[in-house]
Amino acid sequence: MQAIALALVAVEHAGKLRTLKLSESLRAETFAYGAIITIILLPVISWIAAGAKLRKPSLLKLSKGADGRASTSKAQWLAWLTVIFYGYLVLTWLRWRAGAPLVITNVPVNLLTVLGFSTGTAVSAKAITGSYVRAGKTAKAAAGTTGAKGGLLSDDSGVPDVGKVQMVAFTVLAIAIYLVNLWRSTSPGHFTGAMPDIDSSLLVLMGISQGGYVGKKLVTYGSPVLYQAVRDRAVGAGPHTAKVTGHFLTANGAPGTLLIDGQARPDREWRAGQITFEDPEPGSQLEVQVSVGGQLSNTVTLEPLP
Repeated sequence: MQAIALALVAVEHAGKLRTLKLSESLRAETFAYGAIITIILLPVISWIAAGAKLRKPSLLKLSKGADGRASTSKAQWLAWLTVIFYGYLVLTWLRWRAGAPLVITNVPVNLLTVLGFSTGTAVSAKAITGSYVRAGKTAKAAAGTTGAKGGLLSDDSGVPDVGKVQMVAFTVLAIAIYLVNLWRSTSPGHFTGAMPDIDSSLLVLMGISQGGYVGKKLVTYGSPVLYQAVRDRAVGAGPHTAKVTGHFLTANGAPGTLLIDGQARPDREWRAGQITFEDPEPGSQLEVQVSVGGQLSNTVTLEPLP
């Protein structure tokens, strides 16, 4: 009898949700206030979780890597976390106004899957980068320092990364569609209190793009990449020197070959993230490359000092 009574109550609540006509003003206000609360609450939660080590709560800081630059994997994870949190918050408030239970018990499987995909991508990217840094195979340049060119859609050399562009494009598309469906699902006279789902075909496309991003990260790590070449200002009459920064500049701890205008040149100091060498032509523009373990890097330009 108790089970039957509970079932009748559930049916009653469901009926209320199906037939209740939410006003357009209530829906608009809920979406607006929900966005404000989400923007304020998530940074505060992260600030508390970090032990108040951050100077101030900031949502954008969650999308940055340890080097201070925007991380594509963290950005897409943060985007989905924010959208799902926002959707749950909006629906919970509307369910309360509809007199229904606050807890949303039936969260769509595809929605849980996409959150799992985004979290797995962020964790995998962090693990790959961290393992190479700890092994001394690469050195990440911090944002604002010489050679820090990587970004949300570009690799560490500043070149647009197709894998990043693809993943960001599908993420933005999926989030836009989800927010539209969230708005439509709360229309007056059609509100059910359930979270909208993500189309399976779109979920597959996102899974492929995120898998391609992680796979490309595995494959490209190991190839030498140069950030920037700069000349040191000469002091006295001694030989002029220059530096080039990058990552994967050694192979099993051994240096490679420095190439200036296509010709091999001796170096003074060769480290995992920086090479110091004698400037052969201080007043000329030179093209710098390195060859490490049989792999040739990109080319950077060594400009004359102003």
